[in-house]
Amino acid sequence: MKLSYFFVLLFLSITSSLVKAQNGTVFWFVAPDAIHDHGDEPLYFRVTTFEKAAKVTISMPANSGFKEITESIGANMFATIEVPRKSVENAPVDNINNKGLLIESTEDITIYYEIADDGNPDKFTLKGENALGKEFFVPSQNAFANYSAYGGNANEKVDIVATEDNTEVTIIPTVNVTGHKKEVPYQITLNKGQTYCIEYRDISAAASMAGTQITADKPIAVTISDDSINETSHPHDIVGDQLIPTTVIGSEYIAVKTNTTQYGTQKVFVLGTEDDTHIFINNDKDLVRHVNKGELTSFDITGNAIYIKATRPVYAYQVSGLANILTSNHANELGSALLPTIECTGSSRVAFTRVFIRSFWVNILTQQKNISSFTMYDSDKNTVNFLDAVKWEKVEGTDDGSAEDTWYSAVINMELSTGTPYTIENTKGLFHLSVLDENDPTSSVGSVSYGYFSSYGRMHINGPSKSVMEELLSCRPVLR
Repeated sequence: MKLSYFFVLLFLSITSSLVKAQNGTVFWFVAPDAIHDHGDEPLYFRVTTFEKAAKVTISMPANSGFKEITESIGANMFATIEVPRKSVENAPVDNINNKGLLIESTEDITIYYEIADDGNPDKFTLKGENALGKEFFVPSQNAFANYSAYGGNANEKVDIVATEDNTEVTIIPTVNVTGHKKEVPYQITLNKGQTYCIEYRDISAAASMAGTQITADKPIAVTISDDSINETSHPHDIVGDQLIPTTVIGSEYIAVKTNTTQYGTQKVFVLGTEDDTHIFINNDKDLVRHVNKGELTSFDITGNAIYIKATRPVYAYQVSGLANILTSNHANELGSALLPTIECTGSSRVAFTRVFIRSFWVNILTQQKNISSFTMYDSDKNTVNFLDAVKWEKVEGTDDGSAEDTWYSAVINMELSTGTPYTIENTKGLFHLSVLDENDPTSSVGSVSYGYFSSYGRMHINGPSKSVMEELLSCRPVLR
């Protein structure tokens, strides 16, 4: 126990800030080149501040011709910053470009990038320091084709940005990509802010870049995208997210059914990063898959959620949808998000904002011991009652330990004002939160935007309270 408390004190000396969402002051990002014929503008960074006002600067370190953008944002505010499409989207493919975006703030913020076209949106949550690393595997989906009417130009892409000069990047594609053969490693050298795009032009449903490995000798950030994927011809939507490196992934995940509507697509794709990995669903020994390094498998999300436990570290990537009410075959509007592991991760406070005008689904994951400690308030710190009647449902398979450590999920369709930041806080422990934001199909073909706003990083705490120290001591460090 003395050793345990030594590590608590050591950790407290490193960080004493409140655990919030993907908050920070420095973010790197590279924007995917979405198909313009379908819709790829306007392009926004959506920024939320906390107790302190912030000055936010967006620059392109490798492009002196980019006009730096500076925005002053008040405390507890939500701001939308538009960026020019031709300047930021990473093109051409298989070429060294100068399109890396650096976002810096004087105070902690959360930020996401959004392709805000009415018919082709998605959000890419920026993960700050948790996005930076030296080894990545590409998770993907192999259930939905890209819309064929765009002649293969709406396709799957992986974009890379360097954070330091003379960064050597090695790419091992699992398929034939533009300019390079499958399983043949190749190298590129990037300076700070320079970018590179890997493109895969096979648009069939089963085709994907899943398992492609990217390594670097200095920290990089990676964005994945899959443009205009569809169940049938309409609707079709871009999906994607900012990746996390292998040092941040885990072996335990929960994939939540993001809404309670009928016919909604709910799938999670799990990618192995090491050979001989067994993946169990809901702790059921009869529901097990075996994958090797770079292999992809998928599961339907049944019930309220499924619990994923692997014997080795994996990526989990969820594709979620809402059935379009205007289509007779109930085809889905689709969005995607990289899932955070539930191993000692999460946030004690998350700020989010509704953007679109139809359904707005908020998904919360936490352990039983934290359920009674949630509050929700608006930007003026006024308490709101959207959590009062929440129905918490146990996540099957997580109840093999103490009752208080069992995981529960809640899915709430919130009628919030658009453009107003709201905050959910838990005073006792950590939780995960994602949102599925739907555009109105009566004014367009319909679309959704999906993303996680809670922290992907491990073992953050919020000060030397008894409950937090107990939470920390219950987490065992993950050894690589």
